[in-house]
Parts: sequence; C-alpha cells; structure tokens
Amino acid sequence: MRYCPTFVINFASKLDTNFDINKKMEHNFDSLNLEVYYSKLSKKDKAKYLKYLMINYDLNYNTIRRKLSGAMGYNLNTLERMACKEAIEKEAEWRH
Repeated sequence: MRYCPTFVINFASKLDTNFDINKKMEHNFDSLNLEVYYSKLSKKDKAKYLKYLMINYDLNYNTIRRKLSGAMGYNLNTLERMACKEAIEKEAEWRH
C-alpha cells in the first residue's frame, strides 16, 4: 500500500466538499430565479404556464405549482428546472 500524506487527503476532501456546496447553491439559485419568474406572472399566465408544462413535459400540475410557488420542503429537481427554463424560452407558444 502506498503512503499518501495527510495534507493531500485533507485537501482532496475539502475540494470535494466545496464542489458539493457550490452545486447545492447553484441549484437553489436557479430554483429561486424560476420562483421569482413564476411569482411575477399574472394568475391567468400562471395557469397557462403550468398547463404548458403539464402537457409538453408531463409534469404533475399540482406538484410543479407547489414547487414553483416556493412551498417549504418542495424543491425543483434538475429535470423540472430544465423543463421550466425551456418553457420560459418558448414563452410565445404558451402565452398566446
């Protein structure tokens, strides 16, 4: 077995921990931006946006509504965030 200095192990574990923290912060920041976008929509546009997500991305209406409204304990997963961002880019399709 090869000897590995303690400082190398400590450095590697700190680097890994920082990476995990950055990914969590990025996830929360992205979710907050989507929540802010959703909160600024009118009631009618919220319904259209959620319907678009439900039909085109097969997301559950109530679940995605709860997650976008920022309910405690409900966070968007990666696929949901991607779908929401894509729907925002295609805003002209669902807002008509």
